[in-house]
Amino acid sequence: MKQKQKKFIFILATAILTITFAILVSIQQDGSSPALALSPAPQSLKRVADFYFDVGADDVRNYGHVNKFGNNVDVDQAEEDIWDGGGVWDEPTASQVYTFTSTSGDDASPDGTGARTIEIFGLDSDGLLASETLALTGTGEVTATNQYSMMHRLIVRTAGSGGENAGTITANANTDGTVTAQITIGNNQTLMAIYKISAIDNGCLIGFYVGMNRASPNNGLVDIFLKVKPPGEVWQVKQVNGLMSTGTTAFQHIYNPPKCFDPLTIIKMSAIGQTDSNDISAGFDLVLHPN
Repeated sequence: MKQKQKKFIFILATAILTITFAILVSIQQDGSSPALALSPAPQSLKRVADFYFDVGADDVRNYGHVNKFGNNVDVDQAEEDIWDGGGVWDEPTASQVYTFTSTSGDDASPDGTGARTIEIFGLDSDGLLASETLALTGTGEVTATNQYSMMHRLIVRTAGSGGENAGTITANANTDGTVTAQITIGNNQTLMAIYKISAIDNGCLIGFYVGMNRASPNNGLVDIFLKVKPPGEVWQVKQVNGLMSTGTTAFQHIYNPPKCFDPLTIIKMSAIGQTDSNDISAGFDLVLHPN
């Protein structure tokens, strides 16, 4: 019996030594072992520590993101939308041609001291995201190549020695005869808390913020509205918050779970003051995913 035990122990020890030797021989010069290679290489693993961070970095396939921010420097006692055009924003009624002009002749390419080129962002005739870059001609009209059913952002891409747009640059809807977006003097991009979801995406609202930058008089009170307009429907109030210059001058709300909307829904923020001349900022964050 003892001999059988000794023989078994010898065979087991031999097997262990053989396996150990094979591993040691196969260890590579960099110290790694093929045994570890049975698992996916560490660099090929996608460890999602923060989903929203990865969406913001465009690292999540088929997902997009939007951060909309707006400002209205003069909200009075009638409701106004939070955009740099002031007053109530006019929704485009159809896909149409847009022209772009400035109130200053210095906003011209190639030699103007103000803005020279702008990039425009919106939705095309099919409700899909579209963009293009235009060279400005001062107070003259520049026509976009595409037709747009929505214009939600303009950005100055190049400028002369002044480094910024010298005049107010507007996106003029030719059919409607209205201004859909504008860049206020010196801002180099639009400030509009307004966005229309594309025809192939759902938009999930992660949160929004509002702030009172200045009130007149000092005890100003302002109501803030988050509104949405689904396709074929009317504007609907989704949330109301109040600001007061002697108390809450800023407010942030996070949706958990997110509040999601269908393709072609318009989202905007508006405000109404108890008094005139209130400077209000607002914005919201969206995650976009295929419908």
